[in-house]
Amino acid sequence: MQFIMLGGKAGVGKTFLARHIAKYAFNKGMRPHIVSFADCIKQEAENAGFTKDKEPEKYREFCQSMGKKHRAEDPDYFVKKFNDTFMGLWDEESYLLKQGNQFWETLVIVDDCRYLNEIAYGRFNNAIQIFIGTGDRELRDNDGEWRNDLSEEVAMKIEEGDKDYLNLYSWVVLNDKTWEEFEKKIKEYLPVWCGMDADSCGEIDCDCAFCKTMKDGQPLEGILKEIYEEMIKYLDEMIEGDEDEET
Repeated sequence: MQFIMLGGKAGVGKTFLARHIAKYAFNKGMRPHIVSFADCIKQEAENAGFTKDKEPEKYREFCQSMGKKHRAEDPDYFVKKFNDTFMGLWDEESYLLKQGNQFWETLVIVDDCRYLNEIAYGRFNNAIQIFIGTGDRELRDNDGEWRNDLSEEVAMKIEEGDKDYLNLYSWVVLNDKTWEEFEKKIKEYLPVWCGMDADSCGEIDCDCAFCKTMKDGQPLEGILKEIYEEMIKYLDEMIEGDEDEET
């Protein structure tokens, strides 16, 4: 299974890129799934009668408000919800393999990576992580008050060149001109991001627990739980390090 995560400020083109990756992957014989850390909160918004298309401002306010509520109760609330979805896709792919069906590799595409624990989750699950920058392009409602929400903080720090945030993503691509030019720019990278290039998956002879499990054809559920626990430990240490630097 291939895993791609997209980050960047709201409105920069994450969903645009996700759809282009999904279309390319499907045409190459993969099974793309565009999923979100905030899928559960989007469902809550829909149940409350808010839609992004009809009432974008009220929809955004609702999602940000409920996001703060859930994270106050549990900082990893959305990561845990997403992990359930991720594990479900692993199980689905394993089932299809056991049935002897024609193998279409699953591609999980996350179009809304916004927080440090989400980035850490992707890193520990071998995701290709791509940040979309704005360059000098002015986004719609660029100075809106809602841009001060915590959901925009990491992207803002990367855009501002904060040295402590610049290495969070392994890929950075600028969407600083027209959508047509952005589409042309990403075209050459699509096979790499989808794992169809020899150099796209990192070290060929990697001997980490994840890669060994993949090579040996062993069940993945146990190792993914271990990786998730390691990710939480790593994130706690990273946050403690930040606090030490500030003092």
